[in-house]
Amino acid sequence: AGPYGIAIHMRVVKDALRYLRPGGALLFEIGLGQDRQVASLLERSRGYENIRAITNRAGEARVVLGYAKPQP
Repeated sequence: AGPYGIAIHMRVVKDALRYLRPGGALLFEIGLGQDRQVASLLERSRGYENIRAITNRAGEARVVLGYAKPQP
């Protein structure tokens, strides 16, 4: 999981674009407090859009979602 618990997320963000169609969703179930880090990974990859966190009933971010951008 790496020092921040998101090492696998880093690999999946990069590799998933080979398998997702444009508009395909990539979702991560995350630990408490990891939403900003995981959303930032998606943003920095520049391969995803409409990135957001989904909260549970307690208002805690538990899922980060992004959609694959169309490839040129």
